[in-house]
Amino acid sequence: MAKMGARRRKPKNLVDGRVREPNKYTEELVLKTEVYIKEREENNTKIPTICGLALFLDINQDTIYVWRNDADKKNFSEAIRKLLSVQEEMLLQKGLSNDFNANITKLALHNHGYTDKQEIQTTEKPYENVSDEELARQRKLLQDEINEEEA
Repeated sequence: MAKMGARRRKPKNLVDGRVREPNKYTEELVLKTEVYIKEREENNTKIPTICGLALFLDINQDTIYVWRNDADKKNFSEAIRKLLSVQEEMLLQKGLSNDFNANITKLALHNHGYTDKQEIQTTEKPYENVSDEELARQRKLLQDEINEEEA
């Protein structure tokens, strides 16, 4: 029991004001990640996810994202890229064959950069070759129409 007035020690694993779990990274985790992906591929009914991997490895999901971007953990980063590729492929194939719910598939594919909006670019400039006089004439005609409707 702490004495009254005693200062509390700062946890050793405090990073950015948040307590982080001790570094559990080993190359064995890379192998376990590959096992997790392979089991999902062979099962062909479950999609590999970062959340599922975190549960499988018994680590925090945030830790996976940190390790994925760590230059010293290239093998782990590559395993995560493979997980995301397998996930994307399964979503596409199962979505197209209606094995997965279309709305959930659409939502999940959004994380892979897919979108359902159309982007239309026009290169045609309709008034590029119209003279200033013609534009003024058309503007006057439109203004006259508006004035007649208001009257």
